[in-house]
Amino acid sequence: MILGIFIGIAAIFVVYLSFHKVNLFTGSYTFVGLENYLRLFTDETARKALTNTLSFSVVVVPCQTIIALIIASVLNSKIRGKYFFRTVYFLPTLTSSSALTIIFMFMFSVTGPINMMLIRAGILPAGGGFFPFR
Repeated sequence: MILGIFIGIAAIFVVYLSFHKVNLFTGSYTFVGLENYLRLFTDETARKALTNTLSFSVVVVPCQTIIALIIASVLNSKIRGKYFFRTVYFLPTLTSSSALTIIFMFMFSVTGPINMMLIRAGILPAGGGFFPFR
């Protein structure tokens, strides 16, 4: 129910926005009626974006779904080395998380670039950090 409320409100707001010209700098909404929809079919950039989205939806999504189902059924079958292949298949997920963790640990370490920049700006005390407990 809560998910339906959020999706419903977002969908109604999108329909509302489609009939308005929105200026995000001033926060103004000017009613233009069907002008946005007419421009959708006459503007070359919009037509190209619509064509790219349609071709992506028709080609890539079914191919990825079929390949994913094939991989899932193979990894769920009784083949030799099933656990090895599951590990190899899942390994990129773990390595990207580990790499991000290492990068953020370096960036926010006491001698890392973020803390050094804050120390040079005078926001942090030299050799300190945000942690008063040592």
